[in-house]
Amino acid sequence: MATKRTLTLSEIEILKNQDLSAYPLLDLILPNQLPDLIDLNQFMAVEILPLLLTSDHVHLIRSCDLIEDGVKGARQVKQVTRFIQSLLENKIITAHDYLFEIKSFCVHYMKIKGVTALFRWISNETSNQQQQQQQLSVAGPS
Repeated sequence: MATKRTLTLSEIEILKNQDLSAYPLLDLILPNQLPDLIDLNQFMAVEILPLLLTSDHVHLIRSCDLIEDGVKGARQVKQVTRFIQSLLENKIITAHDYLFEIKSFCVHYMKIKGVTALFRWISNETSNQQQQQQQLSVAGPS
């Protein structure tokens, strides 16, 4: 339903009180439905995507592979790029947890506007994390 239309306020309230991790989301939301979910119900997408983004099954990124090249495919890649960047910036997901998947996505779609910025952001973020870890290890235990 959330991939077909914007949910009503009462439906949103009901879903906010549900434990979404208890549902078989990978069976309920297909990769090609994710762009519609993001367009129509971004709050729901923010709740669901961390549950779908696993090292075994990167549902969101796969959704881009299912659309042919062209305007629609480029639009979807831009959407996914902005959404991933938003998840990272708002610390809903961490760069460390999805580094391989996100970098692979960026390399694959580097020609599309916005993807380079995400690649730079995630590269800078991981570099900063590595520097912090090195500083901690040099400082030693307190």
